[in-house]
Amino acid sequence: MGTKPWESEERHRALVENSLDAIIVLTNGAITYANPAAVRLLGAASPEDLVGRQMLDLVHPRFRHTALARRLSVRETGEGGSAEELCYLRLDGSEVDVEVQSAAVVIGGAPCTQITARDIGPRKKAELLSSRLAAIVEASEDAIIGKDLYGIITSWNRGAEKIFGYTDTEMLGTSIRRIVPDDRQQEEDSILRRIRAGESVEHFETIRKAKDGRLLNMAIKASPIRNAAGVVVGISKVARDITAQKKEAAERLRMEAKLQETQRLESLGVLAGGIAHDFNNLLTSILGNA
Repeated sequence: MGTKPWESEERHRALVENSLDAIIVLTNGAITYANPAAVRLLGAASPEDLVGRQMLDLVHPRFRHTALARRLSVRETGEGGSAEELCYLRLDGSEVDVEVQSAAVVIGGAPCTQITARDIGPRKKAELLSSRLAAIVEASEDAIIGKDLYGIITSWNRGAEKIFGYTDTEMLGTSIRRIVPDDRQQEEDSILRRIRAGESVEHFETIRKAKDGRLLNMAIKASPIRNAAGVVVGISKVARDITAQKKEAAERLRMEAKLQETQRLESLGVLAGGIAHDFNNLLTSILGNA
């Protein structure tokens, strides 16, 4: 396929110098040019700190074989193929995750390799955070449900499956009203109105209906989901089944009431016994004096 000239016009140089991506030129594996973004990416003070260094020395050891194979491929074919993820070592020894593309270029008549590298550390951190949050959601015993602003379900975790008895296949794309009893439908109307207005619905207790018809006591919290522009685009709802706690609380109140009644009756019994005893003493005294 051959190589293509690395143009030296002022416009091209300005684009390279102002690029947000790191652009590095290699000759026989050694750095001969590094733009300002590359200087920042690799933690150098100036391009001179990088020029002359072997690029492989700045690639994490576990990726050096991949980087070398890519460079040899570029040299042979003139093409770098698709972008790939590597890890570079900054001059202070710290690591930076990058997405790299390579291409064969000609500078001053000499064949070179141009590397374009983008810092993907923030993206990888966001992906890691997202995967961790997804794992937490799936592992939660609570029902964590996503829905749009019209109450159509967009996500349904395992906790929701366990509590309500419906699988995600059964619920995705259907209305949340499916688990709302008829006499509680106005609650859903209120939740949708408040979320559309950008409000959160804090903890409140209500009743929801399982697939088998059981009525469940639920503690619910709903929050707006916003896009990057801050516009409310959906609803995140967390629902906890408190049916067992409600039953335990009711049983505890029943037992406390029973205990209080027993104590009251016992108290009345003691009082009645005391009155009878005093009456008997009085009667004995009267008869003794007769």
